[in-house]
Amino acid sequence: MIVIIKKGTIEVTTCNTCGCKFSYEKEDVKNGDTDNYKRWKEYVVCPQCSCEVIIKQTR
Repeated sequence: MIVIIKKGTIEVTTCNTCGCKFSYEKEDVKNGDTDNYKRWKEYVVCPQCSCEVIIKQTR
């Protein structure tokens, strides 16, 4: 019998700067302020070029 120990949490995204396609998990997501007042973003850092890849951003 197959039993799920932990549901999958891996997401896949592509860096807009260098084109690197990589996977990340919840623990890799960071929060930060945007350049605009009272806005925030969730992002991961590209493992190839170290640029921020925005996952979610408030308006």
